[in-house]
Amino acid sequence: MEELLMQNEFSFFGLIAAAIIIEGIVTYIKTFFKGGKFQWQQATGIALGVLVAVAYQLDLLALVGMTTQIPYLGCVLTGVLLSRGSNYLFDLVNMITNITANLKDALPTKTVTKTVTTTETIVQPNKD
Repeated sequence: MEELLMQNEFSFFGLIAAAIIIEGIVTYIKTFFKGGKFQWQQATGIALGVLVAVAYQLDLLALVGMTTQIPYLGCVLTGVLLSRGSNYLFDLVNMITNITANLKDALPTKTVTKTVTTTETIVQPNKD
């Protein structure tokens, strides 16, 4: 039963982490066109972030237990997140860490109580 709860915890955590990451990326991509003009600085930032993440095999999703069947997808998404800057990444990691801690606290814990009884035998020498 406890194994099933842990499996559900990671599935739930994966959904939350994916939603947070996708929302961040979509919000970031929306800012590419301000006033109808393409913002090349942001595109350059994403290109550099993806290059660094792929070159160093940085994969934030794999660090939280989410692996993909598509090679380098985690690195590319991590690169996009890196391009948003250290403050955004720091806030994202804190948010994921807090969610994980809250989920672990919410899981029921199993307490095992073990009673041990001992029998002591005392041998006394004969006084004859």
